[in-house]
Amino acid sequence: MTDAGFVDVVGKSDTLGGLMGDFEARNGPIALLGNVVWSKIGLERGNVRSRAPAPGVSGTLGTSLGLDIEMAIIEVGAAYEVARFGALAFDVLGGARYWCRRRRKPS
Repeated sequence: MTDAGFVDVVGKSDTLGGLMGDFEARNGPIALLGNVVWSKIGLERGNVRSRAPAPGVSGTLGTSLGLDIEMAIIEVGAAYEVARFGALAFDVLGGARYWCRRRRKPS
């Protein structure tokens, strides 16, 4: 689990992209809707440290971290307006959501 805020992720990401689209069509009390969300976040870091703990003795340690996460959400649905009070409306909604996530550790 990672505890990082939005600013932390944006500041340290090598790849950061996202798209979102929303659609709604209404005819009288019936509505059709759809929503698509896609994002990709990539992070790659490396570090090399050298130490000399004693005269004539030295060591080097290298670390590497890489991670790519890609996510997509697709939603579709239909709604029926059951009541309206001025600008306020109540709808009954049914739909489906497809959610996928792919996490790849670069080699």
